[in-house]
Amino acid sequence: MLLSDTSLLEYTSSHKTEIEDMLLDVDKRTIARGANPAVSDSFAIDYKVRPSPHKVTIRTYEQS
Repeated sequence: MLLSDTSLLEYTSSHKTEIEDMLLDVDKRTIARGANPAVSDSFAIDYKVRPSPHKVTIRTYEQS
């Protein structure tokens, strides 16, 4: 596949089913791994809580 020969939109359009199948597989594996996490799946985050000087807008979507 050379994206220089085919636009990204044309490629994704013609491979829609393959891409959907890959995403479903990744979702299933992610859920399964999260249901039984290993030590290697964890990591520590060190942070300090402080108020933001700026307003924050949270954008989201509803999946149907």
